[in-house]
Amino acid sequence: FIEPTDRENVEPVVVINRALASQYWPGEDPIGRRIVAGDTPITIVGIVADVHHRSLQEAPRGQAYLSYEQFGARGMTVVLKSAANPTALVPVLRAALAALDPNLPLSQIATMDTLMAESLALPRMITVLMGAFAAASLLLAAIGIYGLMTYTVALRTQEFGVRMALGAASRDVLRLVLGQAARLAVARIVVAPAASYGAARLIATLLFGVTASDVPTFAATAALLASIALLASYIPARRAIRVDP
Repeated sequence: FIEPTDRENVEPVVVINRALASQYWPGEDPIGRRIVAGDTPITIVGIVADVHHRSLQEAPRGQAYLSYEQFGARGMTVVLKSAANPTALVPVLRAALAALDPNLPLSQIATMDTLMAESLALPRMITVLMGAFAAASLLLAAIGIYGLMTYTVALRTQEFGVRMALGAASRDVLRLVLGQAARLAVARIVVAPAASYGAARLIATLLFGVTASDVPTFAATAALLASIALLASYIPARRAIRVDP
């Protein structure tokens, strides 16, 4: 990394991130190579991990880290790590800065938790809304399946009675009703991924670390829907096996 010895009048150095290294030196070791800023050649001395500089949704871009003592700037952002309460350090920081130069302004003080919360505010709100609508849709689907299976069982009550009178066991009738529900659920789960893929492309732009082809998410959703369908069918199925032959 950049060392305290990397000062003015010493060979300028730079630390780059992995995105920049893979962009210009794919499969190579860039340590010791040089990049040019203006007319100044700068030696690469290290590689660090990528960071999401602007937002979690934006892919990491190529970045270079320079010594502030070799390349001055009008403004600086100082990041301070402390085991103590960060807000309690603000007066200490102001006093330390005033001791260096009373004319240096100190503004926009914030904790990392605050900055993270601000960057996630909009995606979190969208996620909560989408989760609420998804929960409502799941509830409506469960009610619909329950109503359909209840109606189907009511229409087939006489059939179930005849089956049981001819020797069918309760578990056979239960398997019959749940099997019908399972076939309906499987048919819809097989068809649904096509529509879900389009919706997932939208979700992928709103959530961090979610892709449109996230197989574990699709599998978990399919398993949840199948479980809801079977659970919503179980009550009518239990009613069917209690039919008096």
